[in-house]
Amino acid sequence: MAFRTRHPRLLLCSLLVLAGMAVAGGAELWRRERRGEQLAAEAQAHVAQPFARPSHGQPPMAGSFGALVAPLLAPLGKDAQAYRALDEKTTQACSEVREGKRPFEQLPQACRDALERGGELARRALRATRAERGGVPPGFGALDDPDLPREGDVGLALQHATRLSALSMQQQLQAGAAAEALDTCLDVIALSRDLGSEATLLAQLISVSTLNLGYRACATALTEAPLSDLQRALPALERLSVGWMSFADTMRGEALWAGITFESRWLGEAHLRALPDGARALALSKMGMDFDADPSLLRRFWHWEHARRLSGIKERYIAAAALPPDARDSRLQALCAEEQRSYNPVERDVLCGENAGFAAFARRIDRQHAQLALLFAAARARAAQAATGVWPTSSTVLAAAPPLPRPTLRVVDGAHASLAFSQSDLEDLSFPLVAAGALAPGDTRSASGAQAP
Repeated sequence: MAFRTRHPRLLLCSLLVLAGMAVAGGAELWRRERRGEQLAAEAQAHVAQPFARPSHGQPPMAGSFGALVAPLLAPLGKDAQAYRALDEKTTQACSEVREGKRPFEQLPQACRDALERGGELARRALRATRAERGGVPPGFGALDDPDLPREGDVGLALQHATRLSALSMQQQLQAGAAAEALDTCLDVIALSRDLGSEATLLAQLISVSTLNLGYRACATALTEAPLSDLQRALPALERLSVGWMSFADTMRGEALWAGITFESRWLGEAHLRALPDGARALALSKMGMDFDADPSLLRRFWHWEHARRLSGIKERYIAAAALPPDARDSRLQALCAEEQRSYNPVERDVLCGENAGFAAFARRIDRQHAQLALLFAAARARAAQAATGVWPTSSTVLAAAPPLPRPTLRVVDGAHASLAFSQSDLEDLSFPLVAAGALAPGDTRSASGAQAP
């Protein structure tokens, strides 16, 4: 009583501080509860809505791409490791043959051996893209169990299959078998699409690299294919022109993965049980925050605040990713400038380090979409010119389904034209066109300017 009489203000302040702490603690618990419900709901929706795309194979193969290709990954991965062990001079020469810069006869013996050893595996892997359903192999999914083979291992194996298939295309083209090369080209595009069906940045970059490996050979195949084969391939190309992931959708998936990885340690048992099996394993794995070394309450609070801040950063990036490209890049660069002033190395260096910022990722995906738009528009333009005798200018011929951009066709003369983009960062991408019958088989002049990154 004496204390209360002598120090009423001190007592009141103490009570107010305690009340404030109780309110703040209750608000924090409520916020974590809502965040847990959100993560569980988003994860369930992610696995409940499998990637849907029309198969370019007619009739399509039964089953899913992921299930059909999974048994081939281990032997392809072994071959890929052997290929990576080749010396730089050899791999450079192999790349120049793959891109059509050297004739197939100059392919080094080591790459001939790799093609002979893994060619059939590569063909089987690419044919798996003709499955009636999409879906990625186990381990490639954003919310798959981390004990499964990871995205990089799957990507390495399937990129090697694409590398070998691109060499096969060059061999077929030089032998005058442009129709067979065109079929392989369709499978390469389909593989890039299926690998890009998972909404994470790593999956998108693997998809981008896959298309890059086969792009030049595809460009030549589309240019040299006999008109009858090109017309036969048009329906397949139309089916391949849909089902591509936008950068905004990629960022949403990336944010979900980051939430499961960095925030799930603060979720209750009920929320963890509500997660899909793979996501629960991811949340409880060493990819999540582990406090065994420092279990102090202060340290836990610091990590929670960091995870929550990271979640907020991702939300701002998602909003920016949905903007048109120019506005998107400006906003992403502005956000990066903010993060580079951060004391936190994850925010400063990983999110926005040199060549690692989200704007750089977005431009690489933009470039892939531009390549695809050129391939699809080139096929339509060649077919339309053969049917009418003039190069088409109709938007329906050159348009592509979002998120693919629309190229511009520039007519040189009755037999020659080119496809290009007006955007400054895509100006170096172009696709020369030659009318059907104006190019002799084996002449790659028209496709040599079909630029790849």
